[in-house]
Parts: sequence; C-alpha cells; structure tokens
Amino acid sequence: MKPQIKLLHFITNSCHHPYLYAVTDYTNKDRFDISVGSLNSAGDLQKHYEEQRVKNFSLAADNRSQFPKAVLKLARWLKKNKIDVIQTHLYDASLVGLAAAKLARTPLKILTGHHSHEMQFYKGKLAFWGDCLSSRLLADYIIAPSQQMKEIFVEYEGVSPEKIAVVHHGFDFTNLKRSEAGRERIRNEFKLKDKIIFGSVGKIFWIKDYLTLLRAFAPIASKFPETVLMIAGSGDQKDLLKLGRELSIEKQIVFTSWREDVSDIFSAIDVFAHPALAESFGMVIVEAMAMEKPVICADVGIAREIIKDGANGFLVPAGNAEKFGAAMEKMIFSRSQWSAMGKTNRERVREFTAAKMAANYEKCYIKWLAAREKL
Repeated sequence: MKPQIKLLHFITNSCHHPYLYAVTDYTNKDRFDISVGSLNSAGDLQKHYEEQRVKNFSLAADNRSQFPKAVLKLARWLKKNKIDVIQTHLYDASLVGLAAAKLARTPLKILTGHHSHEMQFYKGKLAFWGDCLSSRLLADYIIAPSQQMKEIFVEYEGVSPEKIAVVHHGFDFTNLKRSEAGRERIRNEFKLKDKIIFGSVGKIFWIKDYLTLLRAFAPIASKFPETVLMIAGSGDQKDLLKLGRELSIEKQIVFTSWREDVSDIFSAIDVFAHPALAESFGMVIVEAMAMEKPVICADVGIAREIIKDGANGFLVPAGNAEKFGAAMEKMIFSRSQWSAMGKTNRERVREFTAAKMAANYEKCYIKWLAAREKL
C-alpha cells in the first residue's frame, strides 16, 4: 500500500467556505492525509472541520504586521508534519503559505487562482507585484478555475502556461432545485407577484459592477414597467440607491440584502443577470444555470465556456451598460424560450460536480509531485 500524501489546504480567513468543504469531502482519504489551516483567527471553518474530524489550525494572524511571524510559524509546522503538498487559497494566504513552504522545502507548492482576476485592475501597484511574487516565484504550479483565469495569469502576470492547470469548480447540486413554493413566497414577500424579475445574486462590491447593471436596466424599466431588478447580497447599498434615484428607477429595484434562502431567490427570479467586471470562475453563474434560469452575463470567468450567446443566454462585454441593456430587451422578447433555455442550462452544468473537481485536483497533485521528484 502506498503511503498517504500529506496535503494542507491553507486559506486566508476562517469563515464558512462551502467550496473548501466540497474539496475536502470528496478528496480520497485513503490516498491523502488532509489538514486545513487559516491565516486569520479560528472561526466557522475550524468548527466545521472539528465536527468532520479533519485536522485543522489557525495562525491567528489578523493583520499584515503579523505575517512575518506567521511565515516562520507555518514553516515550522510544515516541516514538523512533513507536508508533501500545500495548496493555498486567496491573496494573503498565498503569500504567507507559499513563502513558508519555500522555507520548509515543501515538495509541492500550489496556488489556486480564486482572487487573481482582480490583479489586472492593480497592475503596477503593490498588490499586483505581491500576486506576481506568489504566482511566478513562490508557487511551483497554479490551478486556475477557468480558461479565462489561466489567460489572465499568462497575459498580466507573465506566468508560463505550462505551469497552469485549469480545473473547474465543483458543486453539490442537491439544494439547487427550483421550488414553486419558494418562488411564490419570495414574490409575495416583496409584492412582485406578476412582475418580470431580472435578478442578481452576490456581495455588493465594486468588482461585481452593479452600477453598470442599474444603468443597463434604466431604459428597460422605462420601456417595460412590469420589470423589476432584484439584487440579493450583503454590502453597502448607498451608491446604488443614489444612482437608482438619479435614474428614476428606484421603485423598480429591490434589495433583499443577505439571505439564507438563496435557492428560493433563484426560484423567484425569471432571468439571472451577472454584470461583474471580472471573475476567476463565477460560481453564481453555474448556480443560476443549475436552477434552470436563462442568463445574461458579462464575458468573465467560466461564462464563455458554458454560455452560447443567443442560445442558452446572452454574453456581453464587461462594463458595457448599453449592450447589457440590449441583451435584457432581447431576453424579454424571448420569453417563450425561457423554459427551454433553463432546462438546457441545467443539463449544461451537470458536469461541474464536487467529485470531479476533487478527482482532478488529485491528478494534479500526483502528476506534479512526480515531476518535482525528477528535478
């Protein structure tokens, strides 16, 4: 029997991480001895893994002045536990984790490109060079969640394409099913019973570009008074509320804030709209498609790999309100096709399973460990 490969997943924060839970749930426990660590203080992440009886820790480094000590502490831990593979997640954890692994001479150091889609907007700034340090010098290999993310690493950070593997994120689709009861409940809650609802789900954050979505929706709201734009996500709504008033569409916009019943939100909307400026993958796009929604997406992350423009949705250039609005109008006139689009979309994303993602990660670990041993 082959000895277990000792694998550490190292992430910045310790909040709830369904993606990471899926990765560790589906990784082969006979082949891999898994540990999970966070750079920041312990939280829901550690509670989850305590319940799952997975080895876990936190470095309790909550500000960057503590990072040098965190590097040394983690390097000692990696050496002591004889870790074979470290896979880092998010910006700060990648810098600290990969630097520590370099010091500890960990055999295989992998950066996961969840965050690096933002770096194209910081080119020449300290954050950009920090990510280049991780991707070009500290990491042995990179996992990009989409082909577009791989292209960003190559074009903006100068990473060799041979160093990058594309592995799509995976999902547990159990809870992503349409609910007529949920649809009716949400529509009744917000008094939207007979409305056409364009919906967007995600944190209100600059890179999600909801300002462009509002500008795109303004002429639609005027031309089609039965339409509503619903935005479901936490974050500061101030700028969006102000723009809504300036565009005179405030009565046709609904902010739900953060919700636990996201599947019911998806059920309630008619068309999913995703205006982001960039994504490494865009998990919410797959979730909307799994919920049988026709979609309008900016050409970011996974979108171009799963959306055929005009067939199962519309793909538009990021940041272009005029073209996004035109796609919204086309979608209204394609109402008779929404059901067929939705069914096509659910079938299209069935391949994005958590089991497949974990299996592809395992193939990368084994292939890259073998390559490193030959050096």
